[in-house]
Order: sequence, then C-alpha cells, then structure tokens
Amino acid sequence: MRETVQILPMEDHAYAVDVREGDLTTHHRVIVDDRFLEDLGLIDPDEEELVRQTFEYLLENELVTEIDREFTLSHLADDDEEYVAELRARLSGISTHGS
Repeated sequence: MRETVQILPMEDHAYAVDVREGDLTTHHRVIVDDRFLEDLGLIDPDEEELVRQTFEYLLENELVTEIDREFTLSHLADDDEEYVAELRARLSGISTHGS
C-alpha cells in the first residue's frame, strides 16, 4: 500500500508531517536545524523538499509507526549513517526551481 505524505510549514525550520497509510494516519514534527543545513552544504535548500525526501527514505526503510513523532534532521543523520548520502543522491536527481 502506498503512503500519502502531507507536509505543512509551521514556524521557521519546523514542519508538520502527516502520513496516511490506509486507515492509519501518523503525525510528526520535523525540525530542519542549522547544523544539518551546514553539514549538508547546500546553497539555498528547499527545506520542504528535504523533509519530503527524508520521509520517502524513511518509509522505504521502516514502518510508518516506527518513525519518531518529533525529530531534527541532524539527529536522524547522527542515528542513520546512510541517510545523508541517500538524501544527497535523491536531491541531485531533482531539478530545482527558483524559491
């Protein structure tokens, strides 16, 4: 079954993410922190796209119910050594649009 991911900006660098899989909906809060942005080294990153690609990655590797309800992207990078390399690969395959 395919998940539906909805991302809503909250305050600066914070996003509400709802993931619907069948009758189940989970709610998450994701922070795109400065440390992560600096480590990633992207110029003018699309934070919402970072969050979207992060959830695509997570959903390919774990059950939606196993994804933390709240986390920062740098915390995820600290816990998952493949995440940053995979995120960079995903982002390099996306044509960017002006912000």
